[in-house]
Amino acid sequence: MAYNNAIPQPTDLISVSQGDLLNNFAAIQTLLTVNHVNFNTADQGKHMWVTFPQQGATPPAGSGFLATELGLYNAVNATTTKNELYVNKTNQATVVQVPMTASTLSTSSSPAQGTQGWSYLPSGIIIKWGNTTGTGLTLVDFTGLGPTYTNLLSVLLTVDNSTATDIDVAVRLRALVGPTQFSAWVSPRTTTGSATSNFLWFTIGY
Repeated sequence: MAYNNAIPQPTDLISVSQGDLLNNFAAIQTLLTVNHVNFNTADQGKHMWVTFPQQGATPPAGSGFLATELGLYNAVNATTTKNELYVNKTNQATVVQVPMTASTLSTSSSPAQGTQGWSYLPSGIIIKWGNTTGTGLTLVDFTGLGPTYTNLLSVLLTVDNSTATDIDVAVRLRALVGPTQFSAWVSPRTTTGSATSNFLWFTIGY
């Protein structure tokens, strides 16, 4: 029998309602033992683990989050097309939904060494990385790599000496060019002339 929240009625006899009451206690026990520590144990009131069923809307349909609340839920992410854990948070300007588990690992469980990728951080900051071979002034375009930045905040560069034809080279950031591009200058280490080298890059944005 299903849980019945309408018993006992004022006119019910205990002998009549006993079966319904016992059924309600059994239903509560069944509910409690899903992901929770049982009654009368040292850790009672705690979760053993937390599971989130998939939601079809953001925020979840049929409910909302107050401005003073943080919320967690599970929904399919548009970029990864996988179920991701979202945090609903209010920042200085507005309410944001951060898919904090979304990353390259959502669609590739073992990306190869030196390949490009991206990840959300729980704060909503996004990081992206990759490698490029450049000669002199080099434009790096990472359009289509993960979610598009609204603003590119910073770029870090390092020469990949494992593939460089001349290890005595340097790579310098030239300019941030919109949310999906930056330019770098590849040169000999001690002069400003042009050189060729593979380099690794790491970007931060939101």
